Amino acid sequence: MKKLTVNLGDRQRGRLKTASILDCKENTDDIVFAVKKAISPGFQKALKNTRSPYGEGNTSLKIKKILKTVNLKNVLMKRFYDLPARY
Repeated sequence: MKKLTVNLGDRQRGRLKTASILDCKENTDDIVFAVKKAISPGFQKALKNTRSPYGEGNTSLKIKKILKTVNLKNVLMKRFYDLPARY
């Protein structure tokens, strides 16, 4: 993927992620810090060595094949941490 990402808040907490993904709190200071780090030369250089945790291709087909063999009857749903809409 080799693209930088800044996650705001904790909605993505618990998900698999690469070193190219930065998490920060939902406030100006933390967002500015994360964006400055993301665009820094050192971070940009490190992106070149980032490897996908999802494999090197055809991942969705591999997942489908595995899921067909697994009993998912008693699997718990992942908890999400969505915040209420602010309108």
